[in-house]
Amino acid sequence: MHLLLFFFSLLACRKPVLPSVQPLSGTDSEAVITLPLACLDENCAQPVTTHRFTLTAKLYLDALNRDNCEQSAEQLGLRALRPMFIALCLRSSPDQKRQPTDPAFTTPPDARISAQYTVQFSCQNGRALPLSGQIEEPHIIGGKEGFVYGQQFPSRIVNRIDETGKFNVVMGGHPHWLTNPVLRVYGKRPRKDIWVKSTATIDCRPDQTSGIPSPVLQLRLESTDFPSQKVWFSHNNQTSLIWTKNKDLFSLLWSLPEIPAP
Repeated sequence: MHLLLFFFSLLACRKPVLPSVQPLSGTDSEAVITLPLACLDENCAQPVTTHRFTLTAKLYLDALNRDNCEQSAEQLGLRALRPMFIALCLRSSPDQKRQPTDPAFTTPPDARISAQYTVQFSCQNGRALPLSGQIEEPHIIGGKEGFVYGQQFPSRIVNRIDETGKFNVVMGGHPHWLTNPVLRVYGKRPRKDIWVKSTATIDCRPDQTSGIPSPVLQLRLESTDFPSQKVWFSHNNQTSLIWTKNKDLFSLLWSLPEIPAP
């Protein structure tokens, strides 16, 4: 009987499952998503199972058309500088003809900030909290701005996976220092960074039928209002677009929020 149950347990987890979540989209700067994590074929029936996933975010400029630029100039209260500002605005979205379509890092970059991190954790039978968990150092690149590239800020990470199942990651960046003086001509910019924050909880509770750990990732994503953003979730060699945020009023670049604590 025990051998038969073991056999059916193997069949139940032989085929990895894509996250059963519909991609979220809209203009909100926050999203909450639940992602089931299928166990790996070679170890899903073992007392300790190992899981690994990657999250990739791309912050990019969507089409900055004349209406957007005119409205942004109005928001900033520009008068004499209005024509120069609109010309800058219309030149600032080279990404618009080639929006990011996948999480691969491209040359030249297809976003103003491309940021990615990977998490590996272990679950143990009968234990709801992960046994251990590591977060690899995020990989971040800035987009092309004329003949220079945007710059990243040091990622902020809190890893308490093995204590509470929780972790936080904040990634992002800002224009090259040569670009900032040009932007300051049109208004004060007390904060210059665009960013995305992940707040996550990993739950290793077992599947009610097989008893094998069937971990679930509860993920909350937050970001600056500007620019647009796409987020992909990769697990077991399968990738899903899980969030698209469309918000590109250019004047928001002059009223960015502070980088949050992780």
